[in-house]
Amino acid sequence: PGPGPRDRRNDAGRSRRRRRAGCRGLRRGRGAAGMSYRAGMWALLTGDDHEQHERAPRLTRHVTTPEEVLERLEESGETPPAAELSQDAYGVAILCIVQGFDAVNGCHHGGGSTKLQGLAAVLFGIFLLVLNGSIQIFLIFYTKEFVLHNTVRKMRSFYDEFHHDNFPPGLDGDFLDLAWENWDIDKKRVICQFPLSQWPFFFCILFLWSLVIGGELRACLRWMSDLHYLPSVETGANLVSINEECFIISTRIRSRWILYLAAILPKFCIAGVVWYVGCRWLASTPAFGDLILNSCALSFVMDVDEIIYAALVPESVRMQVERTKVFSTRLCTKRLVEQWKVIPVKSFGTTLLHLGFAMFLTWFYIFHWQSVLPAYRWDVSEHCTDEYLA
Repeated sequence: PGPGPRDRRNDAGRSRRRRRAGCRGLRRGRGAAGMSYRAGMWALLTGDDHEQHERAPRLTRHVTTPEEVLERLEESGETPPAAELSQDAYGVAILCIVQGFDAVNGCHHGGGSTKLQGLAAVLFGIFLLVLNGSIQIFLIFYTKEFVLHNTVRKMRSFYDEFHHDNFPPGLDGDFLDLAWENWDIDKKRVICQFPLSQWPFFFCILFLWSLVIGGELRACLRWMSDLHYLPSVETGANLVSINEECFIISTRIRSRWILYLAAILPKFCIAGVVWYVGCRWLASTPAFGDLILNSCALSFVMDVDEIIYAALVPESVRMQVERTKVFSTRLCTKRLVEQWKVIPVKSFGTTLLHLGFAMFLTWFYIFHWQSVLPAYRWDVSEHCTDEYLA
């Protein structure tokens, strides 16, 4: 006889318990049922607790040799799922630090690199990170000192003059239409092109700037996640060649922490500071045309890592970066195939969440956080006509 209702309920209960165990393993790096991060992800996304799990490579951070890493990867019968290194100073630094530690520990690549060459590679990667961070901090500091302070001071002075001439004291703050009509037309054009006076346009510019910085922050989180879930292997090679491509399949604890502290954390902090300074600079821009130009200038600050990559990194190193990938469980081929079979509603929700957060952050800055005109009363736009906005 076939399974009865009680048997089916018991099977369903066991399936739910296995999925919950996979979820715990996803959060802690290990599950109560012994699931790895990757196996837990299979359970959550595919709902298949048997065949898919048996075929998935059981790769955790607790393997001890590169041979064991490769053996577990070969269980899947596919090319290791991997994320490409970004073609910028950060990608070069990741490659040089991992490759350098392999050479320092006696794992020779490229015809037998010596320990001294490995140390030179590590130092070169750290040098690029320090150079990139120093240039960005230098640009931020001097933009704030030489540009931002002057524009903020001029805008506050001009807004005070607008109130003094058109809202004379002793009249209960009533706007004087006659005084506005007699006010200098050049001054009218300047005050009407303040970003805060036409906040929908300014909101759009600031929203796009927030999305740019949001992309940088998400890239930091992805790299941190990929590095965190790589196996920790202290002996043997972390960088291997498979099918004429190079893969970073593990890291050492020292190289992992160097990348955390010298690459990911500074990039995250610099992105946050640049966002705030950029918002303040854009809010103090006195003309719509200059607002567009300043937005492009801010993007230039964020592209310093790519400029360093194109101008300073040797072609041979750039070719290595293009051929090197980092093992990433989130890009497993079988997992992606399963995702293609269904509509990714959860991914749509994540996109909307990021979009909503960027919009909220932009709105909050304009109406509650901006300190360019802390006493701004939103009393300019109603007096501006097309003649003053052009």
